[in-house]
Amino acid sequence: MVWLTIYRNAQGQFMPAMTSSGDASFWRAKKGNGGDGAEISAGNTIKLTWRFSDQTAEFRDFYDDSFGRRTFNKPDNVKEDELHLKLPFPGFQKTAAKDRAEGESAGLAMIMSEIKTDSPILQEVAISLKISEGSQKRTYNLHDTSFRLDLIGNGGLGELEDYMTLGLNQSLT
Repeated sequence: MVWLTIYRNAQGQFMPAMTSSGDASFWRAKKGNGGDGAEISAGNTIKLTWRFSDQTAEFRDFYDDSFGRRTFNKPDNVKEDELHLKLPFPGFQKTAAKDRAEGESAGLAMIMSEIKTDSPILQEVAISLKISEGSQKRTYNLHDTSFRLDLIGNGGLGELEDYMTLGLNQSLT
């Protein structure tokens, strides 16, 4: 089993992660916009949040602990119970790699924030450029992250084998 969870990095920032150890983390899928009624359905936009109070399993905490021991405890400097999934700009994932083809995406690093807002926000994030320089802070523009729910029928193939799309080249280049 693989779980979507969070961890706190060495700089003290919470980030989402996939893990195959430990127990499941509980996330809240909150309805954004689209559709009528309170229920979440196809075509709706959802946002994922993670609450300390919802958890029955521990998260890994690498802050002041290079082993990343698991803990239930919400850190003293975290004021809110709920963390919101955000995309930082500029991204802080590694953008160059020797083994990656030209034009291949490095993916996007996401971040968790205590600030609940749909609008982009500026937030200081602790970073370390080099160990010798110690911990530093930089201001990042954090954008709210949402996901649209679309039903894909036909055994997971969706419209792939629809007569109207046979032979259609959908590449962007």
